[in-house]
Amino acid sequence: MHTINQSIQQESLEKQVESALWHAQEAIDSQKREALAFSLFLSRSPSIKEAYARHDREAVQRALEAYFDEAAMAGNYHAMEVQFHTQTLHAWVRSWDKDSYGMPLSEFRKGLVHVKESLKPHVSIELGKRLNIKAIAPILLEGKFAGSVEVIVGFDTLSEQLMEKGIELMVLLDKAYLEIAEWESSKHRIGDFVLISDTCPCEVTLEEFAHARAFSQGFLEDKQRVYGFLPLFNVDATPLGFFGVALNKYELNKGNFALVRSSGAGVLPVAPLLEQSLPEVKIQ
Repeated sequence: MHTINQSIQQESLEKQVESALWHAQEAIDSQKREALAFSLFLSRSPSIKEAYARHDREAVQRALEAYFDEAAMAGNYHAMEVQFHTQTLHAWVRSWDKDSYGMPLSEFRKGLVHVKESLKPHVSIELGKRLNIKAIAPILLEGKFAGSVEVIVGFDTLSEQLMEKGIELMVLLDKAYLEIAEWESSKHRIGDFVLISDTCPCEVTLEEFAHARAFSQGFLEDKQRVYGFLPLFNVDATPLGFFGVALNKYELNKGNFALVRSSGAGVLPVAPLLEQSLPEVKIQ
């Protein structure tokens, strides 16, 4: 009987973890939709398209600042950054640094190259100087590629949303990619990984998991928490690391979480974080 009870309890924990992963993916998808909507809005802006036609970088900057002021008044897009690119995929305007521009991006930004070649918008978790969500839309003048705009969202807002549900978030990037993601190099190292985002005070356990190369097992636990990990992929399906969630066992046992959907479907199917193709969007 004791073994049966343990088995039932283990299955319940695994369902809760899979449900937490599902909630995390839903939150990511929501942020992707918001970022994509803003990038499409900016790519269609008459003032920005006119500035591109005149090759007027300062006019793009002014238009962006005006949109950000309007968004701030509405309480939207507060956690987003924006970058505009030239026709040759060089950085042109950055919301976080007015004086930084001219950097060539095509060599390591696969999402930008994809958008230029396809003339279609794209949103994904993409590797760049940082690892984050990037929603990119082409800017077209008379149907021809003039440049692009991307809206960038980090994992901080996502972490806050999940913490409200009692879900602790971990994003682990393979340190082999720090030559590209150089702005992440100061983050805490966990074995062969860099901890990009973390709301779980469980670094000792993560070190043990990393040493045992256990992240790929998916479901893991220690005395205090249960964990779920999914492989994380770049735009071109290159594996980048792992995306993980953790739940506190004590809170689970008290019944403070109600994460599992009551669909009667049993264990939730959770897909790896491989970027999904977007529905086709026509750019005017």
